[in-house]
This record gives sequence, C-alpha cells and structure tokens, in this order.
Amino acid sequence: MPTIIVADENEGRRNLLAGTFEREGYTVTRASTLRQCEGTALATMPDVVLVDGEWRSGNAIDTSSKLSTDPEFNLKCRLIVLSTDSSQEYLISASQAGVDEVMSKPVDMNDLLTQIQKHAAKMFVPPPADVGRDSGTGFFDVKLTVGDPSWTLPIFEKLLGEEALSEDFVDNIMEKLEAEDIDTDL
Repeated sequence: MPTIIVADENEGRRNLLAGTFEREGYTVTRASTLRQCEGTALATMPDVVLVDGEWRSGNAIDTSSKLSTDPEFNLKCRLIVLSTDSSQEYLISASQAGVDEVMSKPVDMNDLLTQIQKHAAKMFVPPPADVGRDSGTGFFDVKLTVGDPSWTLPIFEKLLGEEALSEDFVDNIMEKLEAEDIDTDL
C-alpha cells in the first residue's frame, strides 16, 4: 500500500486530504508542523510527501530542501507542494529545493489524486521548472532538461553502434514522430 504524509497546519484541510487518500487505499500520516513533517518523513521514508505551500511558522521550500539533501529520501520519496504562488520564481526555487511538483491552489481533487498516484508509482513527472543543477560535485554530472533531446543520439550510438544510426534509421524515426503529430524542431 502506498504511503503518504499530508503536512498542513490547517486541520480541516489536512483531515480532508488525508481522508480522501485513505479512501483511495493510501496509508496516511498527518503532520501539523513542518518540523513534524520533516522528522516523520526522514524516519518513515513515505512514497509521497504532500506539503502545503503557505505556513505561518516555517517555509515549505526550506523544509523541502532539507528533506531532499538526504540521499535515501531523495531516492525513495517524492515531494509535492500545494501553493497559491505559481510564479516562475517560486517554481524555480521549488525545483532547486528538490520539489518534484508544485500544484496550484485551489487544486482539483481528481487531478491531485492522479498526480499522487503517478508519484507513488515513481512515474516520470516533469519538474516544476527547468533549472540547471550545476553542483559539479559528483563523478557523473548530467545536465539535461526535459525538452533537450540532444543526448539521445549519442546514447543510441553507444547502444546500437555507429553503423546502426544511418540516415534511414533517423528518417524512419522522424516519419513516425510526424505520423503521431509530434513537433520536432530540428
């Protein structure tokens, strides 16, 4: 059963969200403070942590940043923030803090359930904003964004061999993309 933490200082909203997720089969833990959310998340490693974006005491982005610095949390858990702020600056700061998705309030419950399900299943969900994470501290630093296809052909070339990437191969792929009305900017 997927696990989720619902962190919101508003008790009514917290219980409404938690009750909805419980009816959908999730094991839910409620957190009324960001400190409680952080401690519980690091202790239990839930599938998803859903955090309200506006707090009287504390900052959801700061808490998200603290959580995402834990390697085990970063590997096992997804962070979603519900916020009334959907400005580009907020989305960039959320993305830099390790937030996996920012959903604008008021949120449609069906959309929220769909996204929670995707995150719990560890499906790909585009980040809140394309930001460079130029830390340069690791041995293998990949700097890719969702809309950047420049890395695909070199990987195909390594996997399939140079001879497999003929013009016919590329033309065949382009024809299939055009048949599906997928825009290609080459």
